[in-house]
Amino acid sequence: MKTHANKIKVIYILHASTKYTGANQSFLKTLDELFPNKIDPLIVLPIQEDMSVTNELEKKKLKFLALSYFLPFYPHMKT
Repeated sequence: MKTHANKIKVIYILHASTKYTGANQSFLKTLDELFPNKIDPLIVLPIQEDMSVTNELEKKKLKFLALSYFLPFYPHMKT
């Protein structure tokens, strides 16, 4: 059995907090393959109206951090 120290620590920064975007659905499926044996993930996501992805992260017992931020796009777009 691998210990926590043998896992690769990875931080993921999401552009949206909803579980209904294609990117986040793919991300959650990818985590199913990588977690818990290979990586020790920390997921950072923006505070938004729809925070449904946090429910999925909690079910998987994954660490996440919700912060107030936006990704700089030109022209400016809210995430």
